[in-house]
Amino acid sequence: MPKIHVTSPFADEHTTPVGPPPSTPTLAAGAALATALTATASWVAAAVVITLRRDELRAWVVGPDMTSTTFVLIGGLLGLGVLALLVGIVTTGWWLIALRGVGEWANPGFFHRRASWWGIAGWVVPIVNLWFPYQVVADASRAVGSRVGSYWPWWIAWLLMGAGSVLDSSGDVLVEPGDIDRWALSLQVNAAIAVVALVLWWRIVRAATAAAQQAVRVTS
Repeated sequence: MPKIHVTSPFADEHTTPVGPPPSTPTLAAGAALATALTATASWVAAAVVITLRRDELRAWVVGPDMTSTTFVLIGGLLGLGVLALLVGIVTTGWWLIALRGVGEWANPGFFHRRASWWGIAGWVVPIVNLWFPYQVVADASRAVGSRVGSYWPWWIAWLLMGAGSVLDSSGDVLVEPGDIDRWALSLQVNAAIAVVALVLWWRIVRAATAAAQQAVRVTS
């Protein structure tokens, strides 16, 4: 009697791939990592600038009403980070969809909790963006046989970074020297969390991409 394979969260057998092998997500992985690195570098640079020029900014706040080049520089770096983050949603979605394509071909019996289009939409739809991206990343990575054991450390770091960015409004209201200190601390903490998130994300993307490449080589 032939084996019957079902799409179930408890399915543990690999069915035979059908059709030609899909392209590996190597290029998409590079784009996703490049945008993540750009965003993180921008936030770290902003934290470094405000740390080195804090006294200058404190004097500027209580001084004459004039433009501060340091303030403009920090704003530009933060803006670059946001732009890279927005582009990163697209590149990461591209990588996730490509990765899932390999997983569905090499391991069609694997159960994915979300549709493939959540690879992009999951990052921007309110409320569900608190857990859908985690599920999409974890499922797509596991489907290709990634060796990463847990995805929670990266996701917690990502949520903390996002919460810090949303709650921080220090740069919007600068009326006394103490405001500069609070803004500096906020940027420093967010930069540190961003570095942790980047390191964990780098490992996830590299491991899953390597597993996808291996799956295509072995199965095709």
